Amino acid sequence: MANNIRYVCCCNTGRIRKNNQDNFFVDWKYLYSENFALETPLKGMHSVTERPAYAVFDGMGGEKHGEIASFISAFTFSKALKTVSGEPAAILNNACYMMNDAVCTFMAENSIRSMGSTAAILMFDPQYVTVCNLGDSGIFRVNKDSLLKVSTDHVESNSAFSSKPMLTQFVGIPKEEYLIEPSIKILNYAVGDRFLICSDGLTDMVKEPEIASIINSCPNIEIAADMLLAEALRRGGVDNTTIIICEVC
Repeated sequence: MANNIRYVCCCNTGRIRKNNQDNFFVDWKYLYSENFALETPLKGMHSVTERPAYAVFDGMGGEKHGEIASFISAFTFSKALKTVSGEPAAILNNACYMMNDAVCTFMAENSIRSMGSTAAILMFDPQYVTVCNLGDSGIFRVNKDSLLKVSTDHVESNSAFSSKPMLTQFVGIPKEEYLIEPSIKILNYAVGDRFLICSDGLTDMVKEPEIASIINSCPNIEIAADMLLAEALRRGGVDNTTIIICEVC
């Protein structure tokens, strides 16, 4: 029977971009809107009875709007965990609406036309893990030498005119345009399972089979996270890269 979740979190600006539009939530920690990512990984352990949550937010928008959107998302998510009660699925669904309202309010108050963030979240309880996401930041389950994507990519199916598909869901969609619809799944888990949450700074650089190979070959998640980040940087590091690995123990 699982008792704890061990975690590690890396966040790196990359080799090309000067600013970091990624953010995260682990152990009630996140980055301010103006940041230099993480100098060293965050790591620790939580009891499943705490119902710990882990999240990655990948901001979008020019003129520093992306990092503001991801910061607002992380800050509001932290606030939601303290104020919203109920089952994990309901908490995460409400948190997504709170994050969306907060980003939209900031846009309206500052006459910003467009900004937003993805959200990719895991929340554990003693029996299940709840998966919630908006956008295309990936959540993967790793066990028995396999890598299974458990999040839903909210992207346009026809990307013939774009190198990267447009997002159909994200944090920062005004209510007058259309409602956000977070993807929420409830999964069983077992001791030894590893879960990866990441921004596309990793998945655009390192293919999924290679990610699976690295995570499965490493004796601990700290080494796995270091190796994944190093590989993304070795291949160009063209985007900000955030990696969270959770291990059921």
